[in-house]
Amino acid sequence: TQNRAQQESLRAERLGTALAVAIDLIGISLSITLFMGIRRTRRERDSLSTAVSFDALTTALSRYQFQRRDPSTPASSAGVLLLDLDNFKATNDRYGHEAGDEVLKRVVERIREVIDKDDEIYRWGGEEFLVVLNAGTAAARVERVRQVMSQVEASPVLWHGHSLPVGISGGFLQHPLASDWETPLADSIGWVDAALYVAKNDGRGRIEQVTLSPSGSAVLKGRRPIDMAQLLDWQHRQFLMIETIAQAKKVS
Repeated sequence: TQNRAQQESLRAERLGTALAVAIDLIGISLSITLFMGIRRTRRERDSLSTAVSFDALTTALSRYQFQRRDPSTPASSAGVLLLDLDNFKATNDRYGHEAGDEVLKRVVERIREVIDKDDEIYRWGGEEFLVVLNAGTAAARVERVRQVMSQVEASPVLWHGHSLPVGISGGFLQHPLASDWETPLADSIGWVDAALYVAKNDGRGRIEQVTLSPSGSAVLKGRRPIDMAQLLDWQHRQFLMIETIAQAKKVS
């Protein structure tokens, strides 16, 4: 009887040890599974973050990334440049979208060659690009705008034996438009968009800068033009000036 009791105790001890080992193994397996799941989730999150932060074709920042800026936070001084490729539809229609994609990629590369490392370039939509010039003085930013136009239009884009012409038009301003305007950078988009259409309307191949007059600084505070017509009306009423600061050698 004593021997049987000892054998039963030994079996129970062995069973307990085996059960403890099994529980440990299950715990280790669950920990590994959880760790791998967290790593996979983080990779997917990082991949998704990259996808929404950058334009897949040109690698420029995405419009969504710009929109993530806090609208309640006034932006520091910067130059805001909105560019649109001239006659881009004609390139797509004649050579196809693959050729158009090549032009878009080369345009972003050329812009990056002349802007500062602290500047930002966004794919705004289609063939439009938003460039935020953070570095330098106001005069230095205007000079970089001129360099952007010169670099982009310096030569055609070569694609499968074809020379694809590249032209741009743009609207530009120094943000904020007035020293006492505490506004987010997004407020400048309506202004440069209207100025861009002025450039298109005046024959393309140029960049138009908007500056305020003393009277306009007070009258237009908190307002943005809804379109080119309103911007031109404000210019006619001497609330602002529109000046061509860069122009292509050959305007198409």
